[in-house]
Amino acid sequence: MYGLSVGFVRILMIICYPIAYPIGKVLDLVLGHGDDLFRRAQSKALVSIHDPEVGKGVELTHDKAMIINGVLDLTVKTVEEAMTPIESRMCLDVDSKLDWEAIGKILACVRMCC
Repeated sequence: MYGLSVGFVRILMIICYPIAYPIGKVLDLVLGHGDDLFRRAQSKALVSIHDPEVGKGVELTHDKAMIINGVLDLTVKTVEEAMTPIESRMCLDVDSKLDWEAIGKILACVRMCC
């Protein structure tokens, strides 16, 4: 079934190519090719402008603004900055039961970390 759908899509691409390619080239010339509408700094500034307007009819909540800013920062953040060191993680054995003793260990670890 997979081979049949791949062949069908390729036939459609060949049929649409004479129309789609010139339209794509014209759109690239008119709109520009590969340019972002906003740069990251501009996008962050736009989000921060809308952040104080939460509750005034704007649908961008503070949490959504924080998520968007975090996503925009991902390209400049290294893995070392984003990861949690293995020493500061709390792990349970896969066969352990989640009883009150294990919950106590988890809560003690959370209290130490925060």
